[in-house]
Amino acid sequence: MVQDQLLQAVRTRNATKIRELIESGVNVNESVAGATPLTVASLSGLTHIIQILIDAGAYLDLAGVGGNTPLMEAAFGGHVEVVEMLLGAGADPNLANREGETALIRAAIWGHTDVLDLLWRHGAQLDAVDKDGTSALGWAIKQGHSQAVELLLGLGAHVHPDEEGNKAALVLAAASGHPELVEFLLDRGMEIESEERNGSTPLVAAAVAGDPEVVNCCSREVQTLTVGTENIGAPLSFGRATAETMQLPISFSIGGLTSRLGTSTVRLRCSGAGIGAIPIW
Repeated sequence: MVQDQLLQAVRTRNATKIRELIESGVNVNESVAGATPLTVASLSGLTHIIQILIDAGAYLDLAGVGGNTPLMEAAFGGHVEVVEMLLGAGADPNLANREGETALIRAAIWGHTDVLDLLWRHGAQLDAVDKDGTSALGWAIKQGHSQAVELLLGLGAHVHPDEEGNKAALVLAAASGHPELVEFLLDRGMEIESEERNGSTPLVAAAVAGDPEVVNCCSREVQTLTVGTENIGAPLSFGRATAETMQLPISFSIGGLTSRLGTSTVRLRCSGAGIGAIPIW
């Protein structure tokens, strides 16, 4: 009951009550339903409350709900001052929660670039991955956080820790439906023929995801598209059209590379002097 009062005082930001409870002997490291006073304060960005708890002996790396430490909660919330305070007091930036997420990964999910930079400067591992094998860079790409992607790439992060050149980055951006991020990565020099480990390319990933805008971004680099036995010049034309639907083998060529999309349902339509192809998955 007394422990509930401490958590309630933290949630209501009642510093006076918190001090009274601490002076009466309440344990600042005891949790209620998985929540500890310090994790609750960190998630809410309550710097003055956090300092009171630290001074009272709160454990910096004691995990709360979901295995999240105070630092993970502060990173998730984007609270730069709290992150700096906890790191300065000795919090470990490389612990992981039950999902395998580190503070860096949790910051990347929400695109908190200032937090990402701060964690990196305090020794956070850039290429740590969660239980699904997704790194901080991978999450930033999936979520479409361009500034976080730019920062992490600049720091030397990878989508896959053992991969050179980040070939998967452009494929992941295309598959996630972020045209502005695809443009950014292309401008940065990433190659449109980049392949993921499963053989997928940016254009294939965009087409499978069914995002015409991303497909168009990728297709500007494509030199030829073959539908059945018909060679269709680039750039391609994508969008809704009224025409017959049919099953045809599709492949595209970039330089000397030819990639097979497989047999797919496509719509053909007239587009000026040429023909446009609309993959439908």
